[in-house]
Amino acid sequence: MRGKKPRPNPGTPIDPATMPAPETLDPVARSEWDRLVGELAPAGTITPRDRTVLTLHCAAVSRWQHSQRQIDQTGGQVVRSPAGCPIVNPWVSIARRAFDEVMRTASELGLSPVAQARLA
Repeated sequence: MRGKKPRPNPGTPIDPATMPAPETLDPVARSEWDRLVGELAPAGTITPRDRTVLTLHCAAVSRWQHSQRQIDQTGGQVVRSPAGCPIVNPWVSIARRAFDEVMRTASELGLSPVAQARLA
């Protein structure tokens, strides 16, 4: 029977230098990475094995922010088709998918009060 690997003691912070940001992150995602590692490492709630989920979370935050800007720049939630009919802006579905990914990964990382209680 395989057991779960214990998470480090919450009072024992990891060194953020042990989790450098992946080079593939864009500037927005990198900023989110730095912010979260800076907050989570001292609290002892993140480990190197969280790297993949954290990477996915930061990339999704960047995609969500980009798609929200595109919604604003292209006319809002509803735009006109080439035929002139009102349609849902295609960026809305991109934003929705990115938002869903942000929420899933945030839950995995314990970034909400509910997720924190569940992880405790």
